[in-house]
Amino acid sequence: MLHMSQPTLSQIVRRLEDAFGIALLTRTTRSVRLTPNGRMFLGEARAVLERFDAAMPSVPRPVWWGG
Repeated sequence: MLHMSQPTLSQIVRRLEDAFGIALLTRTTRSVRLTPNGRMFLGEARAVLERFDAAMPSVPRPVWWGG
């Protein structure tokens, strides 16, 4: 779950597309689909998040972290 509104997520995706100069999604009035570049980016993003999750247990957390 992303815990953000659809308009916020749409803004983030558009900013990524603008920053990379590529379309990540193909949008029509009836659907939204990943482009080939979007599929590649999604795979890389998932790999980064998996590495982040794997690294977290080894990082000391300050008391204020809450976890």
